[in-house]
Amino acid sequence: MELRNVSPVIVAAAALVACAPPSEKPQDLEANASMKTSADATAPVSRDPQQRLTATYARFRSSQIANVDYDLAISLPPEAERFAGTSTVTFDLLRRDAPVTVDFKGGEISSVVINGRPLEVEHNGAWLRLPADALAEGRNSVAIAFTQDYSRDGAGLQRFEDPEDGRIYLFTHFEPFDANRMFPCFDQPDLKATYQLTVDAPAEWQVVSAAAEASRTEVKTDAFPDAAVRWVFDREARFSTYVFSLHAGPYASWESTAGDVPLRVFARQSIAAFVDAEQWLGLTRDGIAFFNEWFDLAMPYAKYDQVIVPGLNIGAMENVAAVTFNETYLSRGGAHTRAEAEALADVLLHELSHMWFGNLVTPDWWDGLWLKESFATYMSHVAVSGITGDPSIWQTFFAKDKQRAYLADQRVTTHPVDVPVGDTRDAFTHFDSITYNKGASVLKQLAHFVGDDAFRAGVQQYLREFSGKTTRLADFVAALSEHSSLDLEAWSNEWLYTAGVNTFAAKVDCSEGSITSLTLQQTAADDQPRLRTHRVRVGLYSVQPDGTTAEIAMLPASPTGAISSVDVPQNTPCPDLVYPNAGDWAYARVVLDERTVQLLREHIGAVDDPLLRSMFWQSLWDMVRDASLPLQEFLSLAQRALAIEADERVAALVLDRVGDGIATLKRGLPETAALLGEFGPPLEALVWQRATQAGDATTRLTWFDAYLGIVHSAEGLARLERIPFDVDPRRHWRALIVLSSYGVDGTDARIDATLETDPSDFAMRRAMAAKAAVPQAAVKDDWLARFNDADDSLTLAQARDVMLHLFPAHQSELTEQFADSVLGALAGLAAQRNDAFLRAYNRVLPRSCSSASLARMGQTIEQGEALHPESLRALKVLRQEQEICSRMLQLASES
Repeated sequence: MELRNVSPVIVAAAALVACAPPSEKPQDLEANASMKTSADATAPVSRDPQQRLTATYARFRSSQIANVDYDLAISLPPEAERFAGTSTVTFDLLRRDAPVTVDFKGGEISSVVINGRPLEVEHNGAWLRLPADALAEGRNSVAIAFTQDYSRDGAGLQRFEDPEDGRIYLFTHFEPFDANRMFPCFDQPDLKATYQLTVDAPAEWQVVSAAAEASRTEVKTDAFPDAAVRWVFDREARFSTYVFSLHAGPYASWESTAGDVPLRVFARQSIAAFVDAEQWLGLTRDGIAFFNEWFDLAMPYAKYDQVIVPGLNIGAMENVAAVTFNETYLSRGGAHTRAEAEALADVLLHELSHMWFGNLVTPDWWDGLWLKESFATYMSHVAVSGITGDPSIWQTFFAKDKQRAYLADQRVTTHPVDVPVGDTRDAFTHFDSITYNKGASVLKQLAHFVGDDAFRAGVQQYLREFSGKTTRLADFVAALSEHSSLDLEAWSNEWLYTAGVNTFAAKVDCSEGSITSLTLQQTAADDQPRLRTHRVRVGLYSVQPDGTTAEIAMLPASPTGAISSVDVPQNTPCPDLVYPNAGDWAYARVVLDERTVQLLREHIGAVDDPLLRSMFWQSLWDMVRDASLPLQEFLSLAQRALAIEADERVAALVLDRVGDGIATLKRGLPETAALLGEFGPPLEALVWQRATQAGDATTRLTWFDAYLGIVHSAEGLARLERIPFDVDPRRHWRALIVLSSYGVDGTDARIDATLETDPSDFAMRRAMAAKAAVPQAAVKDDWLARFNDADDSLTLAQARDVMLHLFPAHQSELTEQFADSVLGALAGLAAQRNDAFLRAYNRVLPRSCSSASLARMGQTIEQGEALHPESLRALKVLRQEQEICSRMLQLASES
């Protein structure tokens, strides 16, 4: 599963709040494992009626049944609002002392036949209750005929009608607990099953699932009186329900092979022209070859399909051999940036690695979510580096993944990487930057701890030993331990069961031009006080007379406590610049010493190594957020450096931080108007100049994207009305949204004119967002009313686009005007909207930096249980961000 296309606000809001602080005595692996097995597995467990599955009940149900097989027959008439089917579940009953429940959310049951006998059973809208006396010890067969509504929120079986051509497309999304929104099943990861699927669909449709098709025949049924095609699929090896899938529709397709593995890519007809099929297929071929060798295990499934679908709630989903991808990964014409190409490679390889780690070997419950997702995030970068032979992808890992992790780990909502998950609703809260990005970061660090070869050997053993099974964290650690001399139980206690990020600072003492002592000082936040063991390299550098920098020494160190000495060879020259995490081995923030900061003000552009230069820039930005470096000083330094920066990755990192800084000034309006007027227009002019003078399209678009993020002046907005180079539809719409948000005359007419030439659903959503962004109170009021109307016809994809742009940073007065209304709606929305909608609604929450806003946020948080957990988490994150923003602006005003 891939989250990269989710808004940072959503990712931030998904952090876990209700986590207790770490105990003084760390958990060990045995204690953590016992949290799963503490319930008496021999005692029957009653199931609560809610539409969720608890860990306790899932453990009990695993003791009831085994060897599950599904025979599914599904009918998909294209114009209907519902679909129908039969789910025949065959299983071994291991104990007959309690009813067996079958998950099925919503929908209607028309008949249940148990072991050949029709029976009336209870269906409470969440699950069916099969009486114990209706079942037999040993093998049982339960045939459940049902109808179900198509989904509109992206979970279950989603139906989409293309507004361009009226074609219907279906796709599924089941993680973590939504397979039961399509068909009755035992919807928990440790009850792996086989699936034999039969689908009736229109003749012109493609039908895609985990297995290869066995046959296609023409049939006539009540649902298809004029004939349909019946697709029958081979029965596949066992896997969990959440990675089963069914995708159907008149998809365009492209084919290739990777060795003996057939490959296909699917997309809607109306966007087929935007699919660079050879790019997708080529990356997939390279990825399969790489993973076959790296895992020392051939691709586990007989074919591999990739389906690009509309309205997917996340970036991608690793369904067995039928992966879904969000359409945002398509460039929709024109050139794409290096970052976009890397993002596509990242997501394709992330999902592909799941075929081995996640699908073939699967966590037995949702507290194992982090391991499969962290591993896939880490392995996608390993694969890109291995396939291309270019290690610079780790520079992107530092700038993106590491920074998301550090940010999440400093928030009030941080939590350990490995935490208990009480039920499937809690599982949603772990789809965050701790799970994905911190987890990947500590796995990267673990590979340095044990050595790359030992890490790989441990992974290979783990996959061989548990192929086709489900596992716990202890199984993974045990496999690695066999190939490592380190105490990985102690490592797990330090890194997986406690929250927070440590900070390093280097202290260098010199005499007569040589180092006399070098120590590393490790600190931790007051509320997450754990100091950890790290393995780092301390980089020492000198500034040469011509202004360039040179490496003096690279010193290995293994700091453990508050103060750690570093062995320094005799007569090592005293450095000008020090970085205590050179090469980015450790998961730790770096606080620069005063001399290093002073010299970076003049020489940061002369640091040769792009990764090191990026790390210095990030440390300077951390100082801004810590209110120890004035924002305007950072912006001034960035302006000088960006004028000559040649490395696109470094430029992208600095431009992102400049965008953050300008957004902070916008949120501080009107008090920050003078600072914004002083630093904004020169930065606009510089970034525009770099965009228009770039020698190639990809570099030009990198700078243009940054320009769209910082533009605000009248002169800057005028440039957007006459862009002197071609941009793709995505960027064209972004420009229109910016112009609309500032109320630039004529923008509404340009929006309508663009819609006339592009009637796609993408353009329709962007037009809605652009018209919602206008600085008019009546418009904001109308949209908030629609969000509060549970029966509104908006799809979730449409609502998300509008929510993202309804209150842009510079509309501070409108944000304040509607803050009470937005916050006041939260309790009502908690009662009538689902998790996905509420995560999206977090985009609308007010982000002002004023003291009044802080007080208002605190008052809302005090409502506590009246709020949905997603909303409460988001509010706590925003209050913390407002406090940081306020301190930044206070320092800026005093400097």
